Amino acid sequence: MDLSYEETMKRIQEFEAEEKRRGTNHQCCKEVKYPYHVDIYKGEGKIIIVPLITSAGWYSTEMAWHRQITDLENAELIGKIALEALKHIGNSPVDARTKQEREDDSIWKNASTYKSYKSFNKNYILCGVILYEDGKIIISPTEKLDGNKGYGGNDEGLVYLSINNSPEEIGNAVINCFKMMEEAEESKKTGKKKRTSVIETLSDDKISFELPDLNRYEDEQDFHSAEIYQGYSFSYHNADEPAVRFYFSIALELDNELNKDAVLNAFEEEYEELSEVKFEKLTDSFYEYYADIISDNYRKIAYLRRMDENELFSCELIIETKALRAATVSKVIKDFTHMAESCKLI
Repeated sequence: MDLSYEETMKRIQEFEAEEKRRGTNHQCCKEVKYPYHVDIYKGEGKIIIVPLITSAGWYSTEMAWHRQITDLENAELIGKIALEALKHIGNSPVDARTKQEREDDSIWKNASTYKSYKSFNKNYILCGVILYEDGKIIISPTEKLDGNKGYGGNDEGLVYLSINNSPEEIGNAVINCFKMMEEAEESKKTGKKKRTSVIETLSDDKISFELPDLNRYEDEQDFHSAEIYQGYSFSYHNADEPAVRFYFSIALELDNELNKDAVLNAFEEEYEELSEVKFEKLTDSFYEYYADIISDNYRKIAYLRRMDENELFSCELIIETKALRAATVSKVIKDFTHMAESCKLI
């Protein structure tokens, strides 16, 4: 139940009068203050979005208002409802419900099939959205406390946005936050911890990515090109030159043009005439475009994204196809694709 402003103030007066009779003169909280917090839960094939509010007792508690989403990849809808939840906090008085009223309004009772909070906690993961007074938004992952007793903070994987970001950008950050937490839970089960690294771009963005297997690929600190941020190579047997290179770079060869013709022309200028090409716009991805170009001797796969008006960011794979067996090519492409698709802004 959501109490009206009038009912809230009436209850606060009653609380303070009772405290005064007890001789404590305790003053209740009467104004919601920043930062605003929204809890976003994922489990049972759905997402539950619920805002938190400051209580008259000065602590934070989840509100009765909540929304459920079953389209787990609908970034725009997720971001839109998260922003609605933040707006609802700003339009609401402090919480003056009784302990029983808050329990009756609890999310696990009203939006899940579970019969206890512990069961709910065991089966749902939680991502936080935090709005500060200056408009900064932080998308924050959490970790489950031991014994399924709640959720704790996790500084790894924080994403910094602002209230001016689009609902789709906010929703994508939430989706990626959940993916990171799901991978972390899977790593705990398998005992394999994912290793990540971070690059900082010319446009001052920080991008994290999962490292490739460095027992298989060599970490190339310098590809003799100033525009390359980080690169890796693979050599078959004892070849003098690597047959595979993949790296993160500024796509200077595109001359700031992000389109199919620019990508294909750049390939032919550097390598040779192409024989097969796939070029497509991506959705629900860190990147905007994907290109897969094949010629007689080379194959190039590139994921592309415009970071700002001066930088085209590219994650690229170059294979000398005749130097490798088909099975090795398939393995390399799989490893590269995993690395590229693990990228996210932090």
